[in-house]
Amino acid sequence: MKKFALLLALIMVICCVPAMAAETVTGELLVNGDMELCGTSMDPWTHYSSGCEKSTYVAHSGTNSVKSTKSEGKTAVLTQDAEFIGGGLVNISAWVYTEEANKTAGWKFYYFDKDGNAIHNEQNMFPLNQGKWTYISSEALSPTGATRIQFQFRNGEMGTLYFDDVSVIGEATQMRLDEVKNKNEREWKFLNIRRSFMMQTLPNRQMQLLATTRTLSATPVLKK
Repeated sequence: MKKFALLLALIMVICCVPAMAAETVTGELLVNGDMELCGTSMDPWTHYSSGCEKSTYVAHSGTNSVKSTKSEGKTAVLTQDAEFIGGGLVNISAWVYTEEANKTAGWKFYYFDKDGNAIHNEQNMFPLNQGKWTYISSEALSPTGATRIQFQFRNGEMGTLYFDDVSVIGEATQMRLDEVKNKNEREWKFLNIRRSFMMQTLPNRQMQLLATTRTLSATPVLKK
């Protein structure tokens, strides 16, 4: 009887203790913001109405950026979703390059609740410098109750520009931020292994090509 009473008391204590909320921390919400990991599918980025593609023409850092070309029927909107915790500040920034005059670029972002309903959106557009990289940034207070945010990086006018080193800093659980960090580090590790393999095999391929070329040039041409 005493054991039963003790067990009952323990259960009551446990039930009365409030559940501990998941730790909320601030960190990077985007995967592959530096655009170095973009494949031909642009994963994990998506885009609307085409107009966006990976490019090595110019880069703010590394070797890649995303080329955004807005034309008739192509809005060239680059987008990525992220889980986060609403009610805090969200800081968005990017580097943008264009060789055209009178260009603008920026973003529109949508907040969604746990049921997937859009509860708020904001938009910021910025003038760009011609022929050099422009740093653009803004800060917004996210609505309480939001659990997901969708970022849409936008090309303002018809023409071409390049996005690189995009960053979105916001509040999320430590688990979510670790997931983003680990995915970025894992993809970078794979990228470095692939680059190392290419550097090792390239000389051999060049030698094979050279040997094949020499063999072909030494082969007499038979005349009929």
